[in-house]
Parts: sequence; C-alpha cells; structure tokens
Amino acid sequence: MYDPTLSELLISLGINLASDAIHDLVHQTSGSSQRQTEISLANLLSIEGAEVKAKTIIDFLATRGDIQIRDSRVFAQKAINYSSAPGTKFALQGSISQTSQTEIVTGNNAQVVGQGGAQIRQNPDGSITFHT
Repeated sequence: MYDPTLSELLISLGINLASDAIHDLVHQTSGSSQRQTEISLANLLSIEGAEVKAKTIIDFLATRGDIQIRDSRVFAQKAINYSSAPGTKFALQGSISQTSQTEIVTGNNAQVVGQGGAQIRQNPDGSITFHT
C-alpha cells in the first residue's frame, strides 16, 4: 500500500527504492522519532543485484551503518574505494568491482569484508591497496 509519508521520509534520506524490509522497519519504529528511524534505516544498506556505474570514481563509505554489496557489478573508469568507520563494516559478496585497470571478483560463497576503519582502494594507477 502506498504511504506518502513513508515515501517522503525515504526520499529525504536519499533512498529512492523502498523494499518490504524498509517498509516493515518504518512501521515497527512508527512510535520512534524521525532521527531514530534514520539511524535504523542507515544500518540496513544492502545493495543486491545492482549494476552501479560511474565515469570516474565511486566511494562506498560505511560511516553510520554497514554496507553489504551482493550479486552486483560495480564499475568506475578510474577508481573505486570501500571504506568503513569505527563500528561499521563493508562487505563485497558474489560481486565484481571493476575499473579500467583493476578487478576484484568474489564468488557466491566468498566475501571481502573491511571493518573498523579498514579501506580497499582500486587506484587509478592500476594498483589495489588495503588500509587499516
């Protein structure tokens, strides 16, 4: 069922697609403040079956919650960066992360995870670097 209030909240948070999980969460937290709902939604970012493209650089920054990328293809011409903040993590599972010079491929049962300030950078010079 269409809920204009929910749609407006999701758009204000920069979320264009509302899955059943997000709708369920919002209804479960309906007594919560908008800030509490924002925090709960921020912890749910899961990218599945997507094709993400950019002309130059893509930055995945897990700053307020975790980022899970599954069964997806990520492409940027120059660089792709995955970063986590203290208390957060990013994971790449069953996906391809590709630049014009580098490629990271994870199988369906394998994943690359960074947490607590870790970073993986697919750099413009063709190198892949890991930082903690």
